[in-house]
Amino acid sequence: MANDDPALLAEVLPGTWHVSASNLPVWVSADAAGLSVEIEVVKHDPLMLRHLIVVESRDGRVKRIGGVDRWVGTRFRTRSRALTPFRWGHWHITGISPDRDHIVVRMAKLRALPDSILICRRDGVEVDDLRATVSARTEPLGLSPEDFASLTWN
Repeated sequence: MANDDPALLAEVLPGTWHVSASNLPVWVSADAAGLSVEIEVVKHDPLMLRHLIVVESRDGRVKRIGGVDRWVGTRFRTRSRALTPFRWGHWHITGISPDRDHIVVRMAKLRALPDSILICRRDGVEVDDLRATVSARTEPLGLSPEDFASLTWN
């Protein structure tokens, strides 16, 4: 499935996505009990999204980080409204499941964070064993065996 088609991304991305696996340091450190991203389309041409990242800590605190994402060629350029490590950077979708219920996101050049991968599932969708599902489709989802091995699963 082409993941660099803005029209397809405008169809697939809106809604709430829950992070099920990642190698993002805040995720791996187990500080985050939950991480979700709410996405809405602001403009179609050129594609612009608004996002709200919601981080739930193990002690019950909730942090919200909003921002906008502009389509630039083959990826999104993101800008956050908060002074956080997520303030700017690039991200792109390397894979979309055939049913469009889970996606693979690669993030790069986020201030103070290493390049990271997120495996996200759409809100309201339960997958019996997402890890096994993704493992069986690593190549079409844009994951190398090393990428898959680097992930910590929720």
